[in-house]
Amino acid sequence: MLRQENVFKENEKLLSKFKQRHEKIYSLIKKLYEANAGGKISDRHFKRLLAEYDAEQAELELKSEKLQAEIESYNADSVKIESFIELTRRYTDFHELTATMLNEFIEKIIVHEGDRTSGKRIQKIEIYFNFIGDFSILDEYGG
Repeated sequence: MLRQENVFKENEKLLSKFKQRHEKIYSLIKKLYEANAGGKISDRHFKRLLAEYDAEQAELELKSEKLQAEIESYNADSVKIESFIELTRRYTDFHELTATMLNEFIEKIIVHEGDRTSGKRIQKIEIYFNFIGDFSILDEYGG
């Protein structure tokens, strides 16, 4: 979890740098247009520099979108984890598993058809917990 938090912080810093550079390039492009319009830079240089800035901006936009998606995913996962931890804290000391508890913890359970191709009966069970998702159990019975 600590490693994910560090990656999250690094992604936020990097996203901020990308946004700052994107704005700087926008400013440079404006100055480039003004220099070209004022005759301070040739059309050939203008086109070459403009193409380079456009390419860099496009790359920054793609990288920024990817980082933003990762940050949003981390935030959503953090909310889910906190919700699951909150739920588990309510049931730290119990003596009987109740239907209410199961309904709060488990979204659904999928029991797959048994498989005997290996000589043993193999039964796959998927348990989907609220907030954290899939947890698979492979149960083997001889026979």
